Amino acid sequence: MREGLFSLYYINLEKVYELCMILNNVIQEQRVLENKLETNQHNSIDASLTAGIKGFISSGINNFFKIKRNNDKLLSFGVDKIGEGKSTAEDIINLFGDAKTNKYPSEIKLMFITGDGFFKTFKNDIVECLQNSECNIKILLMSIYDNNDYIKRCEEICPQEVPYLKQTTETTLPILNAISKRFPNRIEIRYYKDEYRYNFRIAKYRIKDGTFDNMCWLNIQPFNKDAVDLSVGLTGSWSSTDKNIQENMFYQLDKGFDLIWDKYNPDI
Repeated sequence: MREGLFSLYYINLEKVYELCMILNNVIQEQRVLENKLETNQHNSIDASLTAGIKGFISSGINNFFKIKRNNDKLLSFGVDKIGEGKSTAEDIINLFGDAKTNKYPSEIKLMFITGDGFFKTFKNDIVECLQNSECNIKILLMSIYDNNDYIKRCEEICPQEVPYLKQTTETTLPILNAISKRFPNRIEIRYYKDEYRYNFRIAKYRIKDGTFDNMCWLNIQPFNKDAVDLSVGLTGSWSSTDKNIQENMFYQLDKGFDLIWDKYNPDI
């Protein structure tokens, strides 16, 4: 699943290689300069310059290994990519599937406060996915039925031009209801009370019976900002056959989704 994904390690390796090539050119020029220096003053300047170059090289190497250590730690948690919170075209293909390859997920899980912007933007991708596959979609949204103050508290922290309740009832639900009429029993919505932390999207690809490759996109933003305005996007993956799967944060996020999903089962 990680093949073809953006790797911080290799990008940093290329940067260090470029840095070494530049520094090598500087050193070569410095050696030429050494042969031309005739006075003690020039020799003093030359020594200072050489010391500076050596310090610059040492600093660059130290920074590289710091970056590598951080990158290795992120990879151990299942993080494949860090970027802006906005979805790329590649992200949407991986989430909803690709008509060119006829490869689609068997299940998609989505968690939002309201998801109005997401569903307005990607409703056609949802339709294409359901039309060309047997994928089922599970969606967790903030409850519009419980008489609690969670919505009010959320809007006090992050004011909205359109209130959350209207976002759900006037945008999100009409879009999802219209799609559900075309594809009955393929989309299910459940409403949580106050468990929301960050929005995330999960795509599960069946590779054989009981075995899945999985991808996840998680947005992390300040509590007083919407994800679309200011957020960091983490992309992660895991396979159900991975070793140390319990240490993968995205696998645990998937399990957390299931816990909330089961908690708000309307049939219980």
